[in-house]
Amino acid sequence: MSPLHQSKNVSQFKVKPIEESDFLNQRLDFLLHAASRHVTRIFKSHLEEHDLTYTQYLVFLALNTESPSSVEEIGEKLYLDSGTLTPLLKRLEAKNFIRRIRALEDERKLDISLTDSGKKLRLILFNLSNEIYEQLSLGPSLQTINMLLSKLISIFQHNAAKDV
Repeated sequence: MSPLHQSKNVSQFKVKPIEESDFLNQRLDFLLHAASRHVTRIFKSHLEEHDLTYTQYLVFLALNTESPSSVEEIGEKLYLDSGTLTPLLKRLEAKNFIRRIRALEDERKLDISLTDSGKKLRLILFNLSNEIYEQLSLGPSLQTINMLLSKLISIFQHNAAKDV
């Protein structure tokens, strides 16, 4: 018989359970999930007046640096597959914010560019995102957060490349 079973006071050997909130708050995956949900919720309330989802907003950000861009390029930037992007892009096209044009060199490839109304909205969204960052009052810590998250993404990408 083990010493645990021989003891008259077995309760002294019970492991005290970690409180769920403490356990979750020590998990990187949960913290990233929670932070993402909070930021998305903040943006969502502002994006509704423009009839945009958060993911559609991200497309505008992706097109901010390079327009036109291919669906594949946008997907790589946003970590989204074409099955997610295609219906989203069709909705943006129906609202006259983007144009989807077949590439001349390869008809299987779609190039996405902003329309004039899309360019106007992109400017509004850029200003909106700056206002939201100011409201979050992260100040200098935002640079630290961005640096740490960029480093984390680099690590994930490096590890994913090794798996290929």
